[in-house]
Amino acid sequence: MVFERSLFFSSHSYDLFIGQISMAKINKPTKPALWSSAKSQARAKFDVYPSAYANAWAAKKYKAMGGGWRTVSAKKAKRKKK
Repeated sequence: MVFERSLFFSSHSYDLFIGQISMAKINKPTKPALWSSAKSQARAKFDVYPSAYANAWAAKKYKAMGGGWRTVSAKKAKRKKK
């Protein structure tokens, strides 16, 4: 989506908006194998996956098993996927 500076924003708010997009953060599991295990348990337990209930249950189970989360910038996450 392309935003025109003059149509929607003043120049200051436009710059802040673009800055927020470029500084987006993504949560990543600290132990990916453990997160995968929690997700597979959620798939077995719930009829519908992905769903909000199943993901919440998987996140709670992951934390109980000793997992955690870290934030990564969206640019770094995209680079690692390639």
